[in-house]
Amino acid sequence: MRDKSLYNGEAVSFGRYMFRTALALVVIFEMLGLMRLVKLLVPRLPPGNGMSWRLRLLCRSSSILASAGRACSAVGSQAGAWEPDAASALVAVNSTTRKLVKLLCLSLACASCYGCFLAADHLNAQEPVFSGPQPNEPIVPFQVRSLTEPDFGKQVDYVSKAKGKPLLLIFVHDLNRQSISLVRNLTAYSAKRASDGLETGVVLLQDDANEAEKSFQRMKHAFNAGTATGVSPEGREGPGSYGLNRLVTLTILLSKEDKVVANYTLVQPSLQVDLPKIVKSITEVVGGTVPSLEELIGKDAMRAMQTDRKDKAPDMSGIMRSLIQKSASEEKVIQVAAEIEKQMEGDEAVRKEIYRIATAVTGGGKLSDYGIPKAQEFLTKWANASREKSGTQPRSDKATKE
Repeated sequence: MRDKSLYNGEAVSFGRYMFRTALALVVIFEMLGLMRLVKLLVPRLPPGNGMSWRLRLLCRSSSILASAGRACSAVGSQAGAWEPDAASALVAVNSTTRKLVKLLCLSLACASCYGCFLAADHLNAQEPVFSGPQPNEPIVPFQVRSLTEPDFGKQVDYVSKAKGKPLLLIFVHDLNRQSISLVRNLTAYSAKRASDGLETGVVLLQDDANEAEKSFQRMKHAFNAGTATGVSPEGREGPGSYGLNRLVTLTILLSKEDKVVANYTLVQPSLQVDLPKIVKSITEVVGGTVPSLEELIGKDAMRAMQTDRKDKAPDMSGIMRSLIQKSASEEKVIQVAAEIEKQMEGDEAVRKEIYRIATAVTGGGKLSDYGIPKAQEFLTKWANASREKSGTQPRSDKATKE
């Protein structure tokens, strides 16, 4: 007769094997960037309460693994009371099940990799950025220190104050010209909808709350007067239960009956693109027609915006980053440079912007910090072309690098 501890050891060992296999898959998937595909395959996750989908997925996985571990432990503890033949069958079943688990894991990995190839272009081109609770998730009360009258200096709670009415919460992670412009125009519209039951609260997020208050006092003329504004005492992360992303510029939440209706996470706020979308969501909650952009910002601002758009240099930062990556191969650099020169031939504004960037980089005395030598050759070439066009003496490669 075999030792009873052997059967218990088989079950416990199998439980540990399952855990190690699952953990290894999670690590491999994370390294390969496949965890978002796992999210797509697991659409029904437990309520978030402000948690990110990764944390929710981890909680669900932990729950399943815990249940499996308890089951294996229970089977192992009972194995000693079984007859020898039944216990031997358990060992055989465990051996067979291990093979099935290996096959299942291999199949899952292959299917995920295949799905990754199918969705790679879409995921790379439109990688979503998350911040704060998502639609249909609850919003919870939180405290801010008011920076506006009549509650100046007091602790206020915009969520509790709204009492379930439509609420527009604007979290400002970064105070700059674009974010202030969007907040000002958006709160000007929301103030007009206050009579329809819409509440509004602006929350400034900075590591130093006192510094945030000083910044607001210097810039409050640029904000919409009368809009409730406060600073979070919890720093740039904001209310812990909200899961806000400190790397974005604005997180805008629209809620009704204490549940999120719309979430707008903005990295580069745009009046033309983002303001109409947010206003449209507001009208869907409180009613009314969607005003035009000109009605929202005024004719003068619209005219100035159109003028700025004509004079604005094209954004070439993305393609230039690809050119100067230290990890880029020479073949990749040549391909990117060819694409840049193709755009330069067809667009004078693009050519001027590339010349400007190349001249600034090569003239800074730190050309070696930008990409591999092949990339530096192209930057030098464009900088010299710019100088020749302007009548300035081109610099040699040696002088540029120095």
